[in-house]
Amino acid sequence: MRPMRKKYTDEFRAAVLAEIAKADFSVNATLARFEVPRSTYQEWKRRIARYGSPNARIGGRPRKRTHLDERIDQLEDRVESLEEGFDAQISPAPEIEHGRSSHVD
Repeated sequence: MRPMRKKYTDEFRAAVLAEIAKADFSVNATLARFEVPRSTYQEWKRRIARYGSPNARIGGRPRKRTHLDERIDQLEDRVESLEEGFDAQISPAPEIEHGRSSHVD
């Protein structure tokens, strides 16, 4: 019987990759500290290159959208709308002459 494959959480992957990105220690030293096999790290790098994330799920069915996904979409749309409105309200700053007072007696 094969030993069970170790599963890593998304947060754990992010922590390991953040430590590697800091470059305080070598990649191998960091992987050893976190007890992550080099082959697993290589797989994470492949996922980043292909999907943009080490947490990408490969194969299987896509995850169903939940009410939280819908709410996130609504809030992102609202933020975008507010930013556009805010940008439209901002007028350019008046030009100031350097070294001279614009005050007239």
